Amino acid sequence: MSELKEVIEAKLASFLLAFMIVASVFGVFVLYEKDAVKQDFVIGIVAPVRGMNAAVAGFIEGMKKYGFDEGRNVAYLIHKGKKEADDALKAMVEKDVDIIFTMTTPLTKKAKTLTADTHVPVVFIMHDPVASGVIDSLVKPGGNLTGVQVHGDTSKALEWLQIIVPDLKHIFVPTGQEGMASTQSLDDLQKAGRQLKVSVVSKMIKTKEELEMALVKMPENIDAIFALHSVLVVSNMDVVEKIALEKRLPIISLHQNKEATIMFGMDGRKAGIQVSRLANQILQGEKPADLPTELVDYHLGINLQKAQNVGLVISDEVLLQADNVIR
Repeated sequence: MSELKEVIEAKLASFLLAFMIVASVFGVFVLYEKDAVKQDFVIGIVAPVRGMNAAVAGFIEGMKKYGFDEGRNVAYLIHKGKKEADDALKAMVEKDVDIIFTMTTPLTKKAKTLTADTHVPVVFIMHDPVASGVIDSLVKPGGNLTGVQVHGDTSKALEWLQIIVPDLKHIFVPTGQEGMASTQSLDDLQKAGRQLKVSVVSKMIKTKEELEMALVKMPENIDAIFALHSVLVVSNMDVVEKIALEKRLPIISLHQNKEATIMFGMDGRKAGIQVSRLANQILQGEKPADLPTELVDYHLGINLQKAQNVGLVISDEVLLQADNVIR
């Protein structure tokens, strides 16, 4: 009887050992599968300016490289255009999205206010986040926002314009009254103009119609049109191009506008990819407060067809230094 008991106990022990091994393996497998399935994310994007479409595309492209595939583990709520942008931003906060990507100073400041009492982080592309009161400092942003700063391109852009147009004496600058980005870039341009002995003739406008009228009535001695960080101007570059062509004047823009002759500023796609890296870090658990705000890389672009249309000759020396040449 005792021998039978020992046989039964031995078989039971073997069975229990086998069961524990299988259970252990199965448990590890289940745990692995659970960990392998990433959490679904919802990302809000507000791009009020038509010229920001490249930044949106670059951001989504960058996020995909980090494993965020639209339709699989991430959904994007994208609002394009200035109209109802504030309402779109409010809706994103109410939906408790995982992160919001904003462009332009006014909307980023609005996002800061709306997310102040929430856990929703914000990444941005904007002119000067410190001077605008959005973050504490570039190195230690504080709060729930970080991103990419654009400020710093204006004076260098005027230097390039003077190199490309050697007889440059007077530039016309239409600008909206949207906030610090337009005001600060105009101040920077005026300072640079004094240093380079270039007269800056500016005109504040509030509507598309005022923009067109200002361009039509600009002084006869103008040598070029300068498009600053103005949502109103950048959104109506077709109007600027039409009149510039009639007056045979080159356009220099701080945005990569297809209507401009010379472009100096951020490359929208690359800036979007730059922001995606910060967004990925935040979604992986990093705090925006601890992620330094980065400076955008500036790029020189030349549109040879537009230059030819207004009779502007671009030297080979400049073309060799350009990051992008449209022929």
